Amino acid sequence: MRIKKRTVHIAILLLLFLSIMLPSTASAHTSLVEAKPAPDSQLKKSPKNITLTFSSKIEPDLSSITVYNQGGEQVKGTTENVSDDQKSLLLQLPELKTGEYKVSYQIVSTDGHPVEGTYNFTLTVPEPEKNKEVPMTELDQDEKEHQKITVKDKDMQTPKQVSNGETQHDHSTSTYLIRLLYYFSILALAGWVFWGIASSILTSSAKASYIKGSMVLRFFLFIMLLGYGYLQFNSLITGINDLQSLLFQTAFGFAWLLMFVTSMLGFLILHRSRIIDGLWISLLLIGEVIAGHAITYEPLFITSILDMAHLIAASIWIGGLFLIIVFWKHHRNFIIGFLPRFSKYALISILTLSVTGSLMAIIFLPNLSILWETLWGKVLLLKILAVLLVIIIGSIVRKALKNKQNTKLKHLIEWDFALMIGIVLLVGILTFVSPTQEFSTINQDRISFAMSIK
Repeated sequence: MRIKKRTVHIAILLLLFLSIMLPSTASAHTSLVEAKPAPDSQLKKSPKNITLTFSSKIEPDLSSITVYNQGGEQVKGTTENVSDDQKSLLLQLPELKTGEYKVSYQIVSTDGHPVEGTYNFTLTVPEPEKNKEVPMTELDQDEKEHQKITVKDKDMQTPKQVSNGETQHDHSTSTYLIRLLYYFSILALAGWVFWGIASSILTSSAKASYIKGSMVLRFFLFIMLLGYGYLQFNSLITGINDLQSLLFQTAFGFAWLLMFVTSMLGFLILHRSRIIDGLWISLLLIGEVIAGHAITYEPLFITSILDMAHLIAASIWIGGLFLIIVFWKHHRNFIIGFLPRFSKYALISILTLSVTGSLMAIIFLPNLSILWETLWGKVLLLKILAVLLVIIIGSIVRKALKNKQNTKLKHLIEWDFALMIGIVLLVGILTFVSPTQEFSTINQDRISFAMSIK
């Protein structure tokens, strides 16, 4: 259906605004919060291990540390260890000689984001005292703190070389576009199927158009899953064994596989039974919860429930709006009857989004000053403003429904649809970007303290 020029103009303005707001690079959800030895440190005694601590859980089978001497040769560590909470990675070292060393790490967070970086430290061993007994140092104390780390032998592989001290991520415009479309495809299809359950559309004259629209959305989701999977897997695998490990031994791989299988089943089982359709929606959204950032925060049960409720509410609102926009021209009578029910569900959905979003922000943010001190926080505030506008428009829509002002309703829904596009884009950014590393450059001490008391 042709949408009025006003809606298109609003959507384009939102896209342009977001493209300006969007940083060319952004930190993934997991970032390095502590390193021992520290970057650029000057040591007098050979460290017995390298210990890196990250802001959230990492995948043991896809994470590694490599150390190089000043000649560029790899220092052979004996074992790599992962802490019980899966946030610390430790590499045991042989006795090192005087010189400059580079630590290179490559990890994958449990929500599927690869993170890699390097830093240097310098070792100067005093020749006369090299073999003398020395008192326990801070490094020795650090070893005691990691006695609970579970040892896991791994084949050492040289990670990709990156610039010193930098954490590298792929955040090109095309990458963000695919991720945003992927996120929208999940919510739009889940909501579309939900309204097939919660409305009379499957028994109305609009049934054929609804089934056709569902098929288009299913193909769209399938393509987006393939594209998003390629983006995530391409930088992590070098062969079939790596792919098997990623799919069956990591949370993100399992989540992607679950959504992929669910997507395929959707072509065979949808719109035959309301119960089956409800289960299908649940599986799809559970996969997105597992693949999302909620599982990297504690308490896991609460963050997962909040994220699931957030996704359900978003899909109901987005799917309903999409249905109205698509069917307004050719199935006006059905939409007029559908609007009162949608208005009620939309109000509940927006309130749910507001509550769950606020609670997750409190849990995820180490400090509320992130809201005004970082670009991430400003994007979140912009999303809150957009939600407030949706609530205002919703109240006007309900009044127009009561007065049967159909022309005014169409204009209001177009505005609502444009705001929905903007909110989905903002949510997509917030889903794939974390404030932690950006905020650490502003106030590293506060984040370290917050992480230490979690």
